[in-house]
Amino acid sequence: MNDETLLESMYIRTRRGRQFTDVIKLPVGKATLEFFQSSDRYRDMAYSELNHGHTALAGVIRDFEALPEVVKFFEQHDGHETRRFRHFVGDLIRFVMVELHGWHSTGRKGSLGVREKVAPHTTKPGAYYNKSGLSRWFTRSEHYTQRDPVIGASVAASRKAWEAKHKQ
Repeated sequence: MNDETLLESMYIRTRRGRQFTDVIKLPVGKATLEFFQSSDRYRDMAYSELNHGHTALAGVIRDFEALPEVVKFFEQHDGHETRRFRHFVGDLIRFVMVELHGWHSTGRKGSLGVREKVAPHTTKPGAYYNKSGLSRWFTRSEHYTQRDPVIGASVAASRKAWEAKHKQ
């Protein structure tokens, strides 16, 4: 199995991963899985938590939101349609941090931005964006705390331990 589909194959075997198969099939879902596949992304998320006190997503949010598929998705869909994708991103990060790299969820969320005021029930694509903060499209994300993480470990390196834990 190649590294490009490794994260997807592991994530889709979880209960939560199976709930997001519709999002995973979208071009933006595939691009998201490919983006978070990298050990460099994990390292940046870990450093964000450890060294800066920001959420894991804050460590990679600028690069993530710069992906052409992500830009196109948010600009062509309204906030109600993008909610499921944003939930998928949060769940995927939880999977990477907790299941693959041994962190704990703290149950606390940190701010990524302050949403621009929009009239209720607005359906204009791209209307729901942040006026300030690290992120243009995400307002909050989960904090994680160390168990025994291996900074810089790749998804491929974490696969063996994860599969032993989740044998079907």
